[in-house]
Amino acid sequence: MSGAGRLFRRAGAVEIYMDGMVYKRRGVLCAAAPNAADGLPDLKHCGRVPAPLYRYFGDAKELLSGEKATLKTAEAVYTVLWCVPVTGPCGCVCVEALLEERREDHDGA
Repeated sequence: MSGAGRLFRRAGAVEIYMDGMVYKRRGVLCAAAPNAADGLPDLKHCGRVPAPLYRYFGDAKELLSGEKATLKTAEAVYTVLWCVPVTGPCGCVCVEALLEERREDHDGA
């Protein structure tokens, strides 16, 4: 994924938290289609309340290990549900991940 750093050099900064380590990477986040978790029955509602799903495209190859990970941007924190490599003619170009936005419980107290 040597070209991924150049490909995403102008994309937003993200932090990947995994196994006590923090990785600073770059990538693009966008809202996932409402049916993004179709075919993945265990992922439709990962918490107590359904949360919006997002897709991440970027240079975070660490996510491919399959370990539990959290992705943080300046605006929000996300749980990584799954991650796959995006390949081109020369091999892996970047990763694509499905994310669930973490929501804090606010009861107004």
